[in-house]
Amino acid sequence: MHSTGYMAKVAQKHQLMCIVMQKEPFMSFFFKLYQEFIKDIVKLPVGFVGRWSDRITDGWLLLRSKPMGINSGSVLMFPLIAKVGGLEALQTQKLRSPLYRVPGTLSEISIKNPYNEGGVFKIKCKESLKAYENNRSGGSQVMRRLRSPHAFHVQHDTITLDGGGSSNLIVNFLPFRLGTHELQLHFSNCEIGEFLVVVEGDTLDPLPLETFHWSCKLNQVFEKPIAIPVSNIQRDHAIENLLGLVKTGKADEKQSVKLKYDSAYGFPKQPLMYKAIFSNPTFHGHIDAIILDGQYPAGEAELLVNFFPKSTGLHSTTVTLIGLTIPDIRVYCIEAVCIPDGELIEIDMKTSARSTTSKTISIQNTSENDWTVKAFWEDGAALPFFKFPESLHVRAHSSANYRIDFAPVSVSDVKCKITLLNMQNNQKHIINIQAQATEPLPDGTFQLTCKARECVNMEFTVCNLIDGDMEYLVALTLPHAHGPSAILIQGHWFLVDLTVLEPEPSGSLTMKGPLYASVTSSVCLSNPLLESQTFKVVLEGQGVTGEQELHIPPKADALYQIFYHPGEILSSTGKLKFINPNLGEYWWNILLEGFETPPKKLPTIHCDLGDKKHTIGARLQALCF
Repeated sequence: MHSTGYMAKVAQKHQLMCIVMQKEPFMSFFFKLYQEFIKDIVKLPVGFVGRWSDRITDGWLLLRSKPMGINSGSVLMFPLIAKVGGLEALQTQKLRSPLYRVPGTLSEISIKNPYNEGGVFKIKCKESLKAYENNRSGGSQVMRRLRSPHAFHVQHDTITLDGGGSSNLIVNFLPFRLGTHELQLHFSNCEIGEFLVVVEGDTLDPLPLETFHWSCKLNQVFEKPIAIPVSNIQRDHAIENLLGLVKTGKADEKQSVKLKYDSAYGFPKQPLMYKAIFSNPTFHGHIDAIILDGQYPAGEAELLVNFFPKSTGLHSTTVTLIGLTIPDIRVYCIEAVCIPDGELIEIDMKTSARSTTSKTISIQNTSENDWTVKAFWEDGAALPFFKFPESLHVRAHSSANYRIDFAPVSVSDVKCKITLLNMQNNQKHIINIQAQATEPLPDGTFQLTCKARECVNMEFTVCNLIDGDMEYLVALTLPHAHGPSAILIQGHWFLVDLTVLEPEPSGSLTMKGPLYASVTSSVCLSNPLLESQTFKVVLEGQGVTGEQELHIPPKADALYQIFYHPGEILSSTGKLKFINPNLGEYWWNILLEGFETPPKKLPTIHCDLGDKKHTIGARLQALCF
């Protein structure tokens, strides 16, 4: 900081000499004397450079004539006072990070020495919340009194800087409250001076704690609760990392960890109130606020979410829970697939008995995934007259034909209903069939020649079209012909060894997640029967859990949730099976993958042989947050 004053008043034709008397150490005065002989006035500029903030410095300016004698000479004295204000930041660094993200945002800040002298500077940190967002984090006085850890962390309290040189300082930004955090880094050396560097950190909403996958019908209100635990796993994990409270396996150390955490940053032993905000207007909560009334950190509450889709496809929303009584924010993600209403298809089929006619239905798959379509028959009495595949595989971005054959054995009128169920999106196509079997066509034509009043015998071969015994009534329309009124044709039987293989999978699931996290997925099953059905659930795969049974009411759908908790880094497979004596067996392939959060790549450190770099230790310690 510079302060300049001008002093004038000397005698003409006298040479002047400037002597400065200093009271404050480390303060320097620089003078340059020039003369302007205009009306016997000389202007003398006085310059002052202060290296320390917030202080007042004084001194004297002495002007003495030359030569000095007994009878000639004069002396002039002027008091000098300089006031130095606060420091201004030499540079400002900006950072951004979501709440609670471990290990935070690491940044190497280049610190430049503004002085020509080099040395070791002490580092003092001062942190403040510059712009607190009351509308996002609540504004209660109770919440403001609760402690939160510091957002900025610097591992070293000194830094060595050459004169006019620079060095890197690693700063970690891990925020726990929304807003703009400011860190003032004050560098000082008692022999050189001081300067200031400012770091500003903007906070973002935390990453989603969990993602839920739902499916529902178009234009129908879908309600489902999501479980909200009392403790925030993200916040707890972030604080434990800051405190260095990584699990050591020792009971006494774990107990001291819990006591230190609860006493410093734990939530109060009282009901916690949160406000729920949905990013998608098609989703909304049953209530505006949720109260977690369990004993921290145990217990949980349910948030009932309503979803009313007006268009098909994938709908997603983020559910942001904002603490009204505590400084806490949580984010959940919901992905809901809206299933379009299936088609109602009316088919008329007509043929003669013992003949076959066919109808084909084209199924278009415009999605990114393959489909498996299952067929369910709802009229057992008409089943022998029809032939159709029990399942159909339709590849992504392609089409496939579903064929229905009507092969009656006798004259009849039948009605039936077939439901085609898409196992991936639960879409249904209902096919109503009206079929008619007319008089059969003749199996052959025979020429018979005979004389009048002469008896001629002829034999016809009649086949049995069913597995059991069959009795045929004989109707003769030929004049003067007679024969038996009925014939019995015995059925044939065979000994068959049956080997039942596992059916084709109904689909596949992919479940990926970091170690010790919880990954959730779901599949939908339908019960087309008029009675309730219970499926036995068989789960295969390391870390895969779920309910052992699934109960589905009559003519209803049910969603089964499966959970995956990876315990080690690996890629494996599993199976999800549903077994029911009336509806058969359905199963899904599960691709499992547990992975670790990828390490942060650090820049290359160059160092001469035999030299030392202080940034190596600082960088490694900062990564241990």
